[in-house]
Amino acid sequence: MSTSVNIVRAPVTTRTTRTTPRRSSIIVRAEPPSDYEATTPHYSRYQPPLIPVTLSVQDAFSFIAPIGTVSLGSGPELMNGRLAMIAFVSATGAELATGKAVGEQIDISPIGVTTLIAGVIASTLITYCANKELTAPLLADVELINGRAAMVGFASLIAIEAVSGQALF
Repeated sequence: MSTSVNIVRAPVTTRTTRTTPRRSSIIVRAEPPSDYEATTPHYSRYQPPLIPVTLSVQDAFSFIAPIGTVSLGSGPELMNGRLAMIAFVSATGAELATGKAVGEQIDISPIGVTTLIAGVIASTLITYCANKELTAPLLADVELINGRAAMVGFASLIAIEAVSGQALF
């Protein structure tokens, strides 16, 4: 948006009997250009693509959401968030049921953990590369916030168990 600036000199009247020099003041008025339309801009968190864009696997593993994607976060953030949400709930549930720490649970079933990780990554890649918008009840911004909280919670659970040497629950 460009604006034009008009500078107007307004004389200040002085008496002729004064010994001080005559002064003038400057008044500055900013006016929008004549072709300017006063409209309220519409801001949104993201703009959906006009043409459906299919993303590559390389785009899904980049740490910046590519242009034309409907996702609010990057691919790795979505994958880690989804894994952390599942891991936190399943680890605390298994701890409450068996009394074993997270490390012991992974030692008991490494194939199950690996299969879960591969399944979550594959399903995230499919939905992320298809570039489809999430629908209710799991909205994109809610999923990102929950995923970030789960990452912090799961990392804290592992750190507390590593320091204490026993299960937290």
